[in-house]
Amino acid sequence: LERSERETLFKEHIEQLSKKNKEMFNKLLNETEEITFSTSWKSAKKIISGDSRFEKFSSSDRKREKEFKLWQEKKLIQAKADFKELLKETKLITNKSRTLIKEGSDSHKNEIIAALENDKRYLDLDCLSEERDEILEAYIDQLNKTSTSSDSSKKK
Repeated sequence: LERSERETLFKEHIEQLSKKNKEMFNKLLNETEEITFSTSWKSAKKIISGDSRFEKFSSSDRKREKEFKLWQEKKLIQAKADFKELLKETKLITNKSRTLIKEGSDSHKNEIIAALENDKRYLDLDCLSEERDEILEAYIDQLNKTSTSSDSSKKK
């Protein structure tokens, strides 16, 4: 083989190893239940530093931390998407929910939260309860707007 061919093969091999190590590092993070999207890097590092996948991924702590942050972002996005899916599945939340909440102080909202609060997708966002509440409010508003606009188009 020519020198350039050997170099190309070597680079491809290194890239494949790097990709595999990255996948194994992410798998380690996924398998470690104590680590969530709200865990600090310092805490996560203490939990997983003894695992060979931690060492194999990189000798650079910065690179590990960067990959950890990317993993966290993906997990957070997924948790929010899962929560939105839960809202869609919750039959108690309807296009009338906004009106019921306004009329009945907070009793309807409390009923909604009672229906959601034991679901893992709700609990996963406990560390971001304000943001979770905002997502819930936005979903209720969206249903209300959708029903209002469809009502007005029916009247025409």
